[in-house]
Amino acid sequence: MNHEEKIAVARIMSDIVKADGHLSIRQFEYASKLEEQYHFSPEEMSAARNITFSAALSLLKHLPRLDKKELLSNMKELAYADRYISSEEALLLTAMKYIFDGTATLVAFPTPDAQDKDVTMMYMETEPNDDYNDELDDKNTYRLISSICHLAGIRFACIPKIMKDFCAIDPKDIANIVRYMSPSLSDEEASNVARRMGELTTSEFYLKVMHMALSKTMTPPDAFLLVKMGISMTPYCKADGTVKYYKEYMCLPITDSVLKTVDTFVEEYTELLTIPPKPLPEDSNNYDFLFYKLFFDFLLTPPPVVPDLIFMGQDIRTAKYHIAFRFGSNEKRINLTPKEYDAFYAIVEKHFHAKAKGLTVGFDRANLAPIISHIRQKITAEIPEIALAERFKPERSGNSYTVKMEKDIKVFVRKHTSITEYEDVPM
Repeated sequence: MNHEEKIAVARIMSDIVKADGHLSIRQFEYASKLEEQYHFSPEEMSAARNITFSAALSLLKHLPRLDKKELLSNMKELAYADRYISSEEALLLTAMKYIFDGTATLVAFPTPDAQDKDVTMMYMETEPNDDYNDELDDKNTYRLISSICHLAGIRFACIPKIMKDFCAIDPKDIANIVRYMSPSLSDEEASNVARRMGELTTSEFYLKVMHMALSKTMTPPDAFLLVKMGISMTPYCKADGTVKYYKEYMCLPITDSVLKTVDTFVEEYTELLTIPPKPLPEDSNNYDFLFYKLFFDFLLTPPPVVPDLIFMGQDIRTAKYHIAFRFGSNEKRINLTPKEYDAFYAIVEKHFHAKAKGLTVGFDRANLAPIISHIRQKITAEIPEIALAERFKPERSGNSYTVKMEKDIKVFVRKHTSITEYEDVPM
């Protein structure tokens, strides 16, 4: 194997080990044997953190057939090293088989959501296909497909069926849902969105939603199943840098019938599952210790640097109002409107100095809700660490707005003595 291929194998090994959310000593031991077998260097193991599972498989699909067969066998042994193959591990192994056979393609899309673990399968088509649509329109066939998926823990989705259920909802309720999702829409615009959703076909959905993303990495088949594989992280530990999340999907072409393609996939997938897990031998050398990723992230990641908050007031030269977050010697400035600045200043001041913490909802007879919303959005944009940003964001509590700032956060008010000189005074 060349350098890039070994990096790809190291990434797949890591994903198999971490797939079910816990790590086993037995899997670590077997992984160490594989590292020796493939002669991984420390640099290759490190580089594996920065590619996705789908990118790794793409690099390996051109290996000789026997090499791919051996690799898949090794990954099955790795998954079963703890005497149990979970649904997450089985899904990755099934994807490997399909990719190595050349019958499917894997793609990854950036996502802010790291918690979505449901396995879903959706019928997709790039242009209307009467045969497959007639098959899915048949109640008995659709019920059988859904049942096959349901028994395997997979949710099957079909746009026409979703739209049919959608159209059964009262139009007023649909308009309210659309308006809630996008408050800026007028009543007429919300109604138009609802109408277009009700008329949406599978091929239109593909063209408007999926085409741009899929066509960048593959030439989609005329009809295929889109199977959500899970979340891939690069890198996969916060100690190595900012973690980016990707939703990974397998595109499985339909060549015979929807039912047969679904049934074949589910059979391959369920054959790998261990239900129930086999009991472990009870001797002193076979204890399993489970280490959860959440604890690793907590223990390995240095605590985030808590910035100082500075109320800078109105800039003499630009007349704009600023607050700043000071990380050491670096300041990240945020422009606020006068109303936003006054409201945020009052909230923070009352939080630290008033007996009754918080700013009442009717402060200065202004509608504070949109003002607070804008402040929160601006803080989010400047502080990428979500847990840290939440400590600065104003929020409503009962009949007032307050913040979660604790005593470790230092707040200053900048007092200018001249155009170029100033002093930061503690609030």
